Amino acid sequence: ELFQLGVYWRARSKPRGDYLVAVQLRDETGRVAFEQSARPADNAYPTTQWDEGEVLLDWHDLTIPNSLPAGEYQIFGVLRQAETQKQIGEARLEKKLVVR
Repeated sequence: ELFQLGVYWRARSKPRGDYLVAVQLRDETGRVAFEQSARPADNAYPTTQWDEGEVLLDWHDLTIPNSLPAGEYQIFGVLRQAETQKQIGEARLEKKLVVR
């Protein structure tokens, strides 16, 4: 199953590092059941190239594995430092994904 998600980013200032964006599906216990991680724009436009004030629509095409158990999953966007994998922040999206 293909799930598409668009995330808008706005650089308030010139990014100070190289960051990865992870899209996570978390089950009802909060456990990460699925994650896809990449630099913005499918690895084509790293944050090191962004300018202050820039706005970017970052599409994520997620192929949900057939092995993912049926249920309702909360969607999270997570930002990490590329080199250290240290999490910088996260946001929970209002929409949930239902897998049947």
